[in-house]
Amino acid sequence: MGLAALGHAVPRLAGLFAPARSAELATDAGLGLLAVGGLFLLAERLGLTLAGFGATTMLLGAIHYHFLGFGILGLVAWAAAGRPRLAWLAALGVVVGMPLAAAGMASQAPALNWLGVLVIGLGGLAAVGLLLDRARRRGPLPARLLLVGGALALAVGLALGVGWSSSHFLGFAFVDFEAMVRLHGTLNAGGVILAALAGLAGHGREPAA
Repeated sequence: MGLAALGHAVPRLAGLFAPARSAELATDAGLGLLAVGGLFLLAERLGLTLAGFGATTMLLGAIHYHFLGFGILGLVAWAAAGRPRLAWLAALGVVVGMPLAAAGMASQAPALNWLGVLVIGLGGLAAVGLLLDRARRRGPLPARLLLVGGALALAVGLALGVGWSSSHFLGFAFVDFEAMVRLHGTLNAGGVILAALAGLAGHGREPAA
C-alpha cells in the first residue's frame, strides 16, 4: 500500500498540496504512514533497531502512525469534500508534523520534536473541526453522536500529546509515562474508531460543496 501511494503521489506531487486536492493528499499520505507504522511494528516484533529507536519507541511509533497517521488522515479524506480547506490544514499538519517529531526524537533534538508535535496538534485540531462540522450537517442521529464523541476524544488525546511534549521541552511537571500511554493512546484510538463507526452508521461520504 505504501508503494502504491508513493507511485500515485510522486507524478502528481506538484499539485498534490493544493487545498482542492486535500482528499488525495490525505489518502496518499495516510497509506504511506500506515506502511511506516507497519515497518516499525515489524522491526519491534523481530527485535531489530530501526533509525536508532528502541523497542518501546518503535512500538509506540507504530501505534501513532496507525491511528494518528492513517486513522486521522483516513477520516480527513472521508470528509474533505465538504470543507476542502479545513481538510487541507488537517492533512498538512499530520503530513508535516509526524516526520518532524520522529526526526527530532531520532536525532535527540527536543526542540524539533516539540515543533513536530505542535504542528501535529494544529493539524489534529483542524481534523476535530472537520468532524464537528460534519456532525452538524444532516445525517442519522447515531452517526452524528459518534462523530461528536470521536472528535472530543481526539481533541483531549491530542491535547495530552502536546502537553507531554511541552513538559519535556519546557521542563514542567505533567502526567507520568504509564498514565500518558493509557490515556493518550486510548483517547486517540477511541476517537478514530468512533468517528469511523459514524460512516458505518449511515453518515456516508460528504458531497462536494
